[in-house]
Amino acid sequence: MKKKVIKIAILMTIVLAIVLTVCGINGLFTEQVETKKVLQVLCDAFFVPGIVCFGLASLSWVSDKGAFDGLGYGLSLKFNIHSPVGKSSEWHKKETFEEYVERKHPADKKKKAPWLYLIFGGVLLLMAIVFFIVYKQI
Repeated sequence: MKKKVIKIAILMTIVLAIVLTVCGINGLFTEQVETKKVLQVLCDAFFVPGIVCFGLASLSWVSDKGAFDGLGYGLSLKFNIHSPVGKSSEWHKKETFEEYVERKHPADKKKKAPWLYLIFGGVLLLMAIVFFIVYKQI
């Protein structure tokens, strides 16, 4: 439970930083701007972290399904072949790709769905859509 609260706090901090950065870059805090411009900037400010959260969720999901296993296996072979001799002095059989996949994704390991990122991304995108609708009505 404590880990989840820390993860939510970190994600909220990052989202708030992105929102404030987008608002600051567009001069929302330093200039006198009209209402239509404020709504446009707020729409952009909530859209950016919403898409980032959805991107993180999708990368987490495809990684859990094994999309990057070939890349990881190739890199581990590259660095294991060119490792210094003194690092591992005893000889051992090279790990096959199937063994690597089984080690990275054991059958008994519970898979975590990226629900937190999806929820945050959905709420942020919903807020961006609301600001966009209000922007178009003015």
